[in-house]
Formats: sequence, C-alpha cells, structure tokens
Amino acid sequence: MIKNLLTITQYTSAYAFLNFDEESLRGIEEFMRNDFSDVMIGSGETTKDYLGYYWRCQDKFKLVGGQISMISNIAKECRKLYETEINKLNTNEDALCTQQVIRKSGSGKKAAIMTKKGLKRLERLFHNKDGISQNQAAEIFDCTRQHISKSLHTIGIYARKKQRSPAYTEAEILKVKTNALYKKGWKAESVKQLKTRIKKCLKEMDTSGVQRACSQIRTKLRAVADHGPYVENH
Repeated sequence: MIKNLLTITQYTSAYAFLNFDEESLRGIEEFMRNDFSDVMIGSGETTKDYLGYYWRCQDKFKLVGGQISMISNIAKECRKLYETEINKLNTNEDALCTQQVIRKSGSGKKAAIMTKKGLKRLERLFHNKDGISQNQAAEIFDCTRQHISKSLHTIGIYARKKQRSPAYTEAEILKVKTNALYKKGWKAESVKQLKTRIKKCLKEMDTSGVQRACSQIRTKLRAVADHGPYVENH
C-alpha cells in the first residue's frame, strides 16, 4: 500500500513534463518510501504531519515553479488515498489484526477471532440433521459470512450441501400403511398382497351395521336441515 501511493505513471509523468533529472527523481522516490512508512505505520499522525515531507523535499531538491505545482497536486491525491486507506483499516470488520490490537482481555469487547468454544458450537450447528447456511450462522454469531467461511475451513468443513430425503424402500412404505390398517405384527410383502388384504377386509365387513350407522347419521342431518341444529327429539 505504501509503495503504491505514487505510481510509476506519476513518476514518469513528473520526469517527462517537469524535466526532473534522474538523480533527483530517484532521490524523491526513495525519500517518499522511507518517510511515508513511518507515517503510515503510526495511524495517529495527521495529514498535516505527513504532508510536511513535501516541503522538506522542496528545500532539499530546490524545486521551483511548475515542479512545486506538480508536487502539490500529487500531495492532494496522496492525502485522499491516505485518508481512504486509514478509514478502511478503522472500519473494516475483516481487519482482524487491527481489532486484536485494540481489544484487551476482560474488556468485554467481542473477540475478533472465533474462540474454541465458538468453533465447537459452529461445528455442532453444521453437523445437525438439517444444518444451517453460512448467512444464518453469521446472524447467530453476529459477524460476516466471510468470517464464518474462514472458521469453517479452520475446523475442516469446506462444503455443506442440503441432502435429499432418503429414498424409502417398498417394505418401509408398506410397514407405515399396514400399521394403520391391521393388527400390529402383520406385514405385507408386496403392494398386491396389501390390496388383496384390503378387499378381503371390505368383504368381511358387516354391511348391515354400516347401513344402520349411516341411517342414524342421515336422520340427524334431516332433522338439522328441517328444524335447525339445536332442536331435539323430532
């Protein structure tokens, strides 16, 4: 990041249009990289402090006229880039190294890395029967999905796809159906046998009893239709 503050294109442009000699250009570049490194590491430094290098550079190389103007323009661009990069470091949730320096043990702040207890909990969630998605896990742990992905790689989970329901065999399906229709312990060995058993049960059923039951139901329905649902003994 430090070395890219002034690109090679900017150096080339300055050399071409402002007639910097090669020695001065090389000195400016080296001076920038050395002095800029101290400023970038110490994030508490102000823009005014770090821009002071330009004026020291002006005195050292005796720049005049258009050269000073060019240096000032480059200074403005560098200041924008510097402020942008510092803001990213302070606000980026994935800058774990920055957060770890700020957080102290017992401070009550959330740990920047997943703890051993958190990793075990995360593993249990993803090994569950149905499982959860990385986005759902991010909501539970109050972090980003990228952080959940890195934590999963730490515990050796690289992919979790939702599994299809198991294909039930014919015997398993028949077992469920026959338990509802017949006495416990009877099993149909095939669908044909199940259909035959059902037909046999229907034939053995007392039809007169079914008719009597249906007759009583029809009588009650007629009474409700004629006199309403709350009238009795008609």
